[in-house]
Amino acid sequence: MKSIENLESIIMDISSNIFCGLRGHIFPAEKDFEDLFRFMKELNGLTRSQDFASKELAGVYFDLSTAIYSAVDTSGEKADWLMNMFDKFCDIARDYFSVEG
Repeated sequence: MKSIENLESIIMDISSNIFCGLRGHIFPAEKDFEDLFRFMKELNGLTRSQDFASKELAGVYFDLSTAIYSAVDTSGEKADWLMNMFDKFCDIARDYFSVEG
């Protein structure tokens, strides 16, 4: 099992690659999103009982969400696919920030 810090680092690296690609009008492979979602879910499982979130990771999630959403308008035939990736990303990110109780 990976540590929280290790997972955060992996998520930030994958997010950065997706973000830079989208800003350069290069669409990431579906595998990039699948990897990101898998690590995000793993992190969510480890942090579910915590009542705080990483500020750095929150910033990364915010930046990536705006990049994905902005790219939907310019993606033409990939718009539906990218919007689906955006919805999945937001669902998993929302789970990270939710508080159980």
